[in-house]
Amino acid sequence: MKQFQDSNELSGAWHEALDVSPGLTTLEVDEDYVPQRYGIKISGMGFLLPEGKLSEVVIDYVIHPIPNTQKWFLGMINMRGNLVPVFDIGMLLKVDDKNAIAGDRKLLLLDSSEKAVCILIDDLPTTISLDLPEREPPNFPDMLAEFTGDVFRDHDQAWCEFDIEGFFTRVGATTGFE
Repeated sequence: MKQFQDSNELSGAWHEALDVSPGLTTLEVDEDYVPQRYGIKISGMGFLLPEGKLSEVVIDYVIHPIPNTQKWFLGMINMRGNLVPVFDIGMLLKVDDKNAIAGDRKLLLLDSSEKAVCILIDDLPTTISLDLPEREPPNFPDMLAEFTGDVFRDHDQAWCEFDIEGFFTRVGATTGFE
């Protein structure tokens, strides 16, 4: 095994192994490129999924209700041997979406650690183009104000950054779910 004396020698070896000439390389930039993220609808409101967080759509599920809890806490599901709480954010926010059909709603598992939660979503996630953010935030309930960020418009819908972890931390602190 060859040992290298310094990073320059190592860098030269990498360039040689990869058949690349050392020095600066030019990078072509696509000026038409628009970043994209996945978005979900919760009771008709559009939210962007957090970047870098694991999420999974759960299609075949059984929610086990917990007695004497808030109506928006639907219960628990068993995800690969772990109990995960299930929340209806629309019900928590008292948002009535006449377009959401209860039987067609899906569950979205957010995270895979001990902080994992499932939320009801209206439909499968969709790809959202993140062009320039809008100046005017959507008309969301006041409870969401401190947990929302930039707003983008795509598919004739406002899609808002959403600090879901911060939101659930606050909900837990105010309802005893910590």
